[in-house]
Amino acid sequence: MKSHATAATLVGAALLSAAAAVAQTPTTPGRAMKGTLIETTVASTNVPSPAPRHGEANAVPITYYLPNNYDANRAERYPLLIQLHGGGGSNKDMENFRALSVGGGMGGLLDQAIENGLVAPMVSVMPSAGRAFYMNFRDGSQKWEDFVMKDLLPYMRKNFNVVQGREGTFITGISMGGMGSLRMAVKYPEVFQAVAS
Repeated sequence: MKSHATAATLVGAALLSAAAAVAQTPTTPGRAMKGTLIETTVASTNVPSPAPRHGEANAVPITYYLPNNYDANRAERYPLLIQLHGGGGSNKDMENFRALSVGGGMGGLLDQAIENGLVAPMVSVMPSAGRAFYMNFRDGSQKWEDFVMKDLLPYMRKNFNVVQGREGTFITGISMGGMGSLRMAVKYPEVFQAVAS
């Protein structure tokens, strides 16, 4: 578990301030990403789909990142980083985030931080939450906190070789996502080892 504690420290240091991480991470124009970004959806009864098709269950778009040479059977499970986008953003910020000069968006930044040894190889995911602030609405119509905690987190733990407990589970966000990540980390300290906003 020492490697997870080290990963938490490094994730916090690298992701707490995106500008600092970018400054420490030399960028190469046209750099090919070593890891993989994949877009899919996660079924949910907690939130409405952005644009559900007739007869389909609610499904929230997500983009997840797998590090280079991801091994689904590796004995030591990968740390898991949940990234929450800001208002007006979406899961597409993993691929292209306008505030970063680095190619590949937040996924590209993580990829370069891993390549440069700033953080350990990890799996990351970003859901698309619109402007929902990652909170459960009072009227019960949308439950974004429940989506993250009851749909997204179990989906990632079931489908990927990631840690199953608190050690090595991180959450971070920018702006609206920063508020959501801080709120959830404080509310669920038994779930998240570290938070960066």
